Amino acid sequence: MDTLKKSKRCKNGTRKHKKTGNCEKYVLSITKRCKNGTRKNKKTGNCDKIELSKLSPLTNSNSNMNSMTKQRYDDIKLKYGGMSSWAIWAESDKKIKSGMGDISFFENPTKETLDKLNPSVILVGLNISKKIPRTFGNFHPNYSSAQDYKTRYALKDTMFWGAYMTDIIKDFEELVAGNLMKYLNKNKSFEKENAETFEQELLDIGAENPIIIALGNDSYKILKRNFKNLNIYKVSHYSAFITKEKLRLEFEKLEENINDN
Repeated sequence: MDTLKKSKRCKNGTRKHKKTGNCEKYVLSITKRCKNGTRKNKKTGNCDKIELSKLSPLTNSNSNMNSMTKQRYDDIKLKYGGMSSWAIWAESDKKIKSGMGDISFFENPTKETLDKLNPSVILVGLNISKKIPRTFGNFHPNYSSAQDYKTRYALKDTMFWGAYMTDIIKDFEELVAGNLMKYLNKNKSFEKENAETFEQELLDIGAENPIIIALGNDSYKILKRNFKNLNIYKVSHYSAFITKEKLRLEFEKLEENINDN
């Protein structure tokens, strides 16, 4: 009776060497995704921090117009495009949410668009609820369940149109704000690290004597306890139970308050 030679099956985590026939351990090559604000070094493979050319602060003007150059814009886009955006949106048609996801004007902005950008006014949210796959896509969702359309309605034709928009907590996906706040209470160093990142962000975008507007109570609390010397205001968060009309009234009152001071 002939004896059949059984083919040896390698265990999980090993594979058969083509020449020797032995089962050898192997390691998968994993592509590391760099965090926002960093990029992969082609030589070392490490994620290095993006260093911007030194930007001089912009000077505020009464007309909300700034000397935003294409180079400055591109620098900000390179370092912060994955986590921030600008308070400019496409026009809506009869549907209130239409055009919210259109960010084509950020790809190669015209001088008219650049002139509207004002990094000395900063709208600050808490954190992202999901990954942002598009550059300057934050606060410009392309899905219908988002409530950001209220912000567009509230800011149109105000001094806040064209403001810089970002979150105080970076790279932290969480839909429930309460969960994030609990995490911060237990991880003080993480909050401090994000506060330092935000401080550097203000320098990098060229903000001078910035007007900072917290979107909601949670971002306001974090900003107030970490930045005692900044001008920090607060409005309701657009995802709260508030109509777009009431949110606009809040911004209109805030504009009056700022102009009176």
